[in-house]
Amino acid sequence: NHASSPVPSSNRCRSPCPALNALANHGYISKEGQNIAFFDLLRAMVHVYNVSILLALFLALPGYLLYGTFRCTGWPWKWTWVLSLARLSEFGASRLAHRASLVHVDQPSHHPDPKLLESLISAYPSGLSICDIAEVRVKREAALEKPLNWWHEQIALGESALSWLLLRDGSDEQATVPVERMREFFGEERLPEGWWERVRPQQAVGLLTARRIANEVQK
Repeated sequence: NHASSPVPSSNRCRSPCPALNALANHGYISKEGQNIAFFDLLRAMVHVYNVSILLALFLALPGYLLYGTFRCTGWPWKWTWVLSLARLSEFGASRLAHRASLVHVDQPSHHPDPKLLESLISAYPSGLSICDIAEVRVKREAALEKPLNWWHEQIALGESALSWLLLRDGSDEQATVPVERMREFFGEERLPEGWWERVRPQQAVGLLTARRIANEVQK
């Protein structure tokens, strides 16, 4: 049973990434968000979001290299590479969290900001195209005191591209992301209604496709 269910806050840790939080909320990875094994996360990303194994590796590996630890999980000496979601909210020039998130404030954050979410949704009542998402990204970055460095800029572009690729209503370049889908995924951090029947990408999302859409956002 992978219905989204809350976990008591005292036992739960979450990240600034709605995709990872949704996996935890639905139980595809540890619901507590702690000690998530590297290969468990890869399997969950490929299964739930239909991304290629190469893209899943590309997305997951930096987090484990920066924050992962090795944990002995059995006998004799079975070691597992694990990660806790809360570590992903750490700020720094070489960290993954950045100050231009679509729905998180520009400081370490584990939960979406309701005001940012409502501002995003109310500005695009008919849904968000890839151009709209790019516009939101430009506005968020323009409001910062300091521009994002190259590393964080690439992360922000990738987040925008994947948000559109995974949530869009259709498979063509003119497709939009319905606002209710944005609310469910970014606000409630759960898989949108009808995920398996009509939302989940029908074709696997690959690394080159994600890079191409990120370039479109950058333009």
